[in-house]
Amino acid sequence: MKPFTITLLATISFLPCLCFTEGILPKYGNMAHESPISENIGIESATLISDKTDSLQLSSPKNDSTTAICRKMIKDIKKLPEVKDLEVDCENLPSENQSYYTFHAYIPTNEEFTITKYRFKVYTEPRYEIKFYSSESDKEFSIEEWRKVYGDLEGHLKKANRKDLQIGNNSDTGLPRHGLFMTYVNYLFGITAKVKKGEVILEMDTTFIQDHPVWEQTLAEPFTRNTYKVKGLRKKCKGIFTADIGQDTAPILCMLLEDGRVQILYLMHALYNETGHFDFLCSAPLPRIKNITCFKAGGIGAYEEKGEIYYDAMGIYALEKSGKHHEVDIYTDPITFTRKTDKGTETVCLSYDYKILLVKLENGNEQNEEGWFTCHYDENKQMTAIEYQFLDTHKDNCPVKSRGKFYLSQEGDTWKIIHSSDDFFNGKNPNEYKRL
Repeated sequence: MKPFTITLLATISFLPCLCFTEGILPKYGNMAHESPISENIGIESATLISDKTDSLQLSSPKNDSTTAICRKMIKDIKKLPEVKDLEVDCENLPSENQSYYTFHAYIPTNEEFTITKYRFKVYTEPRYEIKFYSSESDKEFSIEEWRKVYGDLEGHLKKANRKDLQIGNNSDTGLPRHGLFMTYVNYLFGITAKVKKGEVILEMDTTFIQDHPVWEQTLAEPFTRNTYKVKGLRKKCKGIFTADIGQDTAPILCMLLEDGRVQILYLMHALYNETGHFDFLCSAPLPRIKNITCFKAGGIGAYEEKGEIYYDAMGIYALEKSGKHHEVDIYTDPITFTRKTDKGTETVCLSYDYKILLVKLENGNEQNEEGWFTCHYDENKQMTAIEYQFLDTHKDNCPVKSRGKFYLSQEGDTWKIIHSSDDFFNGKNPNEYKRL
């Protein structure tokens, strides 16, 4: 095995924190030759190559020393109460561009891939320190800051039955992958979703959300309160489930109705969108999905490479009692586009969760219409057909107040709404919009 050289800094008092990379490190005082040093830093088979006045060169199998120091760090991470029931592995070692180790704590599973729940960075200079890391926001927190910002996980588990509580520190990983829950806590987004008397209530940690925007995005509007109700449920909700769909952070809140149908809400779009309004209207009941009892997260688009199974993206499945499952689909081309009119502007938004929002701003006055849509590609017209229904969202049951249909045509950045059956789109004249 190829030897490598490590350096022992004379100023370091916490020896187990040393970072092992190829190079020469200063001599550690008069103790450089004594065996306790190699024991402290986890070197089980170090050989002295040279003893210069300014440095000590040791030769050690790279895997042995790296493994030893990683074992020490893993042991320290697993002392955290939040991690005690998880497995911990090292993901990345220090390099020329990185001065820290990275670890992930994950839920043990018998399936093809692990479910990462937390990530940590471990620094060895200027002092030994473990920090929590959010890969989505690319921010790190001290353990004390993490607990303050994300809440006390153990406290949540003590206050609620584990079967009723789904907890996630980030949206793409770390969530229970099967079941039905009454409460969901997402620490990355600062949102808690609860089922109360058949309704779904969203509780916002407004201070955290404003201080830690996901992907540095801007909120659609300022908060006026910290509790919002999901609008548009067609029956009472009896349970919720959340996981990502696709390859990005796309947390979809699935709501199971008492009649076995499913409605969804895309949490990212609810808070961060380009319409100037929060959007807590859920989708219509998903077509062809009924008699559902629970949900499951898993990979979609499976393929094999060198004997290993991989997936194109993550997905959510709605399961019937018989075990038959249905993939929870989303609208794959969400767009927001706008046009100028003689009186102002008009904006149209089609979201992941099959919702349409139209905002007219005329002479300083705003008129909104929001509702649901379905779509299909019309081969004869070579355009996408959009069928929509606007809802009266000011009433509790959000009744349908109008229906319509238009065709959507794209030419570069220009979109045309053609043959609309609703006066909101100015009749049948093509209206050109620019994508935001």
